[in-house]
Amino acid sequence: MRGSDRLSLVILVIAATGVLVLGTWWWVANAPVQPASATPTPAPTPVTSVWEQPDPIAPTVQRVRGGTVQVHVFDADPGLRYRLQYVCFGPGAMTLTVQGAEGGTQIHDVDCEGSFGEVELRPAQSQIQVAVERPDGEDGQVDLRLEVD
Repeated sequence: MRGSDRLSLVILVIAATGVLVLGTWWWVANAPVQPASATPTPAPTPVTSVWEQPDPIAPTVQRVRGGTVQVHVFDADPGLRYRLQYVCFGPGAMTLTVQGAEGGTQIHDVDCEGSFGEVELRPAQSQIQVAVERPDGEDGQVDLRLEVD
């Protein structure tokens, strides 16, 4: 490498470093400032699941093997109305069988391929059970959430 090539490389590295430093400074300086009074207060969550959801915002997608049934149990208050939200990924279909809600056992057939849906439920008892089945034998992934409406 010639001396002029080295000098050009050094100048390029210094310029790139300077751009990164200035960009970082600008990014930090222009970040929105959250007032101290806007500190979020966690709301009580009356819904829990055997299928652990450590962060209610983060998705908790679980694998469902084809031909198997997974049962998820959610605690619920019979005096409230809930929404069972679901999303299914993978080929084929998924069957959701809901027990413990008013109106008896509910069966919902869902096409997967990333479909999202929800079902309104009123608990008839203190727990709602949701059985997830991939009847076509294909493996897939599913995310279930039960939220107070």
